[in-house]
Amino acid sequence: MINFENWHGNGNDFLIINSIEQSIKLTKSFTKTILDRNEGIGFDQLIVIGLPTKYDHDFFVRFYNSDSSEASMCLNGIRCASSYIWKNSLAPIKKIFFKTKHVDIKCFPENNKHVSVIIKKPKDMQNIQLKKKLDKVLKHDFFLLNIGNKHLVISENSIEKLTRVRLYEELKK
Repeated sequence: MINFENWHGNGNDFLIINSIEQSIKLTKSFTKTILDRNEGIGFDQLIVIGLPTKYDHDFFVRFYNSDSSEASMCLNGIRCASSYIWKNSLAPIKKIFFKTKHVDIKCFPENNKHVSVIIKKPKDMQNIQLKKKLDKVLKHDFFLLNIGNKHLVISENSIEKLTRVRLYEELKK
């Protein structure tokens, strides 16, 4: 039996497992099964909070995508992980230093409802082939960022004007 909590942040849903207070061994097949919305619990990402691996961090956090691959980081997820830690009294309500697969992160509470995150400047992705494809499909300014996981950032006055399904279908061609 694995204890977990479901959390939501900015439209993403996460399953958080505390590996500090319970010993768990995650296999790729188990992770893939529980992430599946039809076969398992279903959520966008699995977050596993563990003990620090370095003396200058408070926690080590791992993020698993729906295909069971490990992401380097997730901003919405790290905010949920911080709130989980404070809610469950795993650390005092003050600044927390995290280590993830490739990123160091600082989080601190803003008030009772918000978490601020400090990360290094995201890297601009240099995927020329994808940029050419997006140039043909998008009629908007955009850029690609990698903040531990890949993001397409589109400049648009209203999200209602942008049809994600149409964009996805165009990019598959």
